Amino acid sequence: MLVLHLVLVTDLPSADLEALASILAGNNSEALKKLNASTNDAAIVDYLKAVVGARTNNEQLLLTSLK
Repeated sequence: MLVLHLVLVTDLPSADLEALASILAGNNSEALKKLNASTNDAAIVDYLKAVVGARTNNEQLLLTSLK
């Protein structure tokens, strides 16, 4: 499982990696700004938005990101 996550992370564009780093650092608002500006249409961007929604108790963001 860990190997799968490492492979997915290394395939992310740098802006999305910066958003992930912001999430891990607890800077959810900065992460959401970067994710909203992302041109990557991969599912991982929506997943990371859902993570931000969960961490900030934003149920609407959480649910819309998982659709």
